[in-house]
Amino acid sequence: MRMEQNRTNITIAGKSYQLAGQESDEYLSRLADYIEAKYQEFGKDMAFRSQPIDKQHLLLQINIADDYFKSKEQASVYVRQNAEKDAELRDLQQKLADLKIRYDNAQADVKKLEKSNQALKKRLQEYEKGTEKNTDKGSGSSRRTGRNAASSEGVRTEGADRPATGSNAADVSTEISVDN
Repeated sequence: MRMEQNRTNITIAGKSYQLAGQESDEYLSRLADYIEAKYQEFGKDMAFRSQPIDKQHLLLQINIADDYFKSKEQASVYVRQNAEKDAELRDLQQKLADLKIRYDNAQADVKKLEKSNQALKKRLQEYEKGTEKNTDKGSGSSRRTGRNAASSEGVRTEGADRPATGSNAADVSTEISVDN
């Protein structure tokens, strides 16, 4: 199956040609314009114009080949730089994902700590309320039981410093009221 070819008329170095190719007419015209611009550029140079026509063509061909290889090398540099940038971008995206996970974990920890803090505040308030109630009950008196309470107040009860034995075990704990 033969592909349809585009045909376009071009002018290079004052001569008209018909080009045919699979590319668009615009693309073929751009190629012709490039070559014509090279002829115009070199035609300004007296040394170039004084050369035989076959040598002029050879110099133009070498110059166009030079442009091609420089462009190809530049494209290769761009491709390499693009690959490096892609690798750097992937690395940064991975770091960003890792940081997002760390951030989310830190946020979860903050929420847990806030919840714990609220619970502790509530317990503290309950404790403070309980302490206020105990302080208000005896108008200066406090209720304490057993050996430790008596010892801490400097008061001794009979049998409180001896270990409980036998049937008297229930008598060891006594309530003491001390006025300050």
